[in-house]
Amino acid sequence: MVTKIPLDDFLNAIDERKEYFLKSINFNKKLDLDESETSREILDFKKSVHIYSHLDSDGLTSAAILALALKRANISYQLSVLPQLETKYIEEIKQEIISYNRFIIFSDFGTGQLGYLKRDLETNNYLILDHHQPENLQEQPDIFHVNPYYYNISGESEISAAGVCYLFAKALNPKNIDLSSLAIIGALGDMQNKGEKGTFIGANKSILEDAIKIGKITLERDLAIPRNQPLHIALAYSLPEKLPAISGSEQNAKLFLSSLQIKMENEWKERRTLLNLSTNERKTLLKALINEGGGGKLMTNYFNLSNFDPVSDAKEMSKLLNACGRLGFSSLGITSLMGDKESLLKAIDKNKIFKREISIAIRLAEENIRNYENINTFYHNDINEKIIGTICSILVHSKEELKKKPLIAFADSDDHSLKVSARADRELVKNGLNLGKILREVCQKMDILNPAGGHPPAAGAKIKSMDLKTFIEEVDNAVGEKN
Repeated sequence: MVTKIPLDDFLNAIDERKEYFLKSINFNKKLDLDESETSREILDFKKSVHIYSHLDSDGLTSAAILALALKRANISYQLSVLPQLETKYIEEIKQEIISYNRFIIFSDFGTGQLGYLKRDLETNNYLILDHHQPENLQEQPDIFHVNPYYYNISGESEISAAGVCYLFAKALNPKNIDLSSLAIIGALGDMQNKGEKGTFIGANKSILEDAIKIGKITLERDLAIPRNQPLHIALAYSLPEKLPAISGSEQNAKLFLSSLQIKMENEWKERRTLLNLSTNERKTLLKALINEGGGGKLMTNYFNLSNFDPVSDAKEMSKLLNACGRLGFSSLGITSLMGDKESLLKAIDKNKIFKREISIAIRLAEENIRNYENINTFYHNDINEKIIGTICSILVHSKEELKKKPLIAFADSDDHSLKVSARADRELVKNGLNLGKILREVCQKMDILNPAGGHPPAAGAKIKSMDLKTFIEEVDNAVGEKN
């Protein structure tokens, strides 16, 4: 970006949308910040609110932030989670507004469907809180549309939908600063910790400062491997730098740990993880990894949560939420974020199931990769459409041979349709590739009604099964034209 606009401009825009929201629901009483939660009066409003959000971890944290903010303001609401904001849902929402006098908040989608929403819904009936790149940044943003791109803030790397929803909640009531940790969980779910040593930049950095200031998150430097996996497995498969003596071999990792006299099991024969190591063991391990050729990427920042025991790692919490959403248990994820301990324990169990499903799906995907001139694709009828994006991301980030071209994945959906997920390595994006724009333009060219779009490295669409061959050809050609 050529110029940077201060975050204050974005915050001012959010404050204007807050006033629009309160006016639209006929909210006739100013929020009294000195009023206690127990003595607050029921506020006078004429419309209830219906939150619609996406099913990934950023979408679920967005939904939880909004739900908590509205609950604290005594604004009645209900909440629905969707796999995507398709035209059929927009038609249903249109009827809901007419029949029940509802105000709709869209979080983590809406920007890509802006044309459909403006066509079918009346102003003063909805608000979009999104971070996906708009199609036309030359236009002035509508009063019902909050999007960081209009203020030269990247929704890909500087703020997630959960961050946008957090800033909106904080505008409603500064006491909602305690929701900042949820926004960080959402940003981690969208892999936005791309700053130095795995931390944040831009608006996310300011949100993290809020969370640290009030004690909701603490930063910790540690080895950049999964902290909840058995130690030898984490070293064998997840080191950020390939070390020939260890990487790719569980047996070699075991021998390496034995040579350092680091036990792999505790006294109860339970396998130890990075979190179980003492400070001295950590130092010994780090020194040995450096001696094996490891460099500056070995250490990273972790974001420790203070209020979601037994889940302490914000990144792990984001994975757990993603599992809930993808498996169809979004409510477990949202209620976990809202403080329900029983839901959190159930969500942990769902995450174990999700990991098994992912493992099976990755094998099926790898067996069905097809190579085209400018893209790679895969399709298998046993891969669930709700996890296709996760599989696509894992393959692009873990397979060197799949980093050279975008990976376009397909999964069966309803009504003889296919869900499309596209992912690309960051290096391709740095060289100008924008998958969100490509998928949107191809769908427009093919007169596909369902809106498509996303970010430069990650995008999605929905097409008819009979359009598959043509769609692949068009995307392959479009990517080739960008090279």
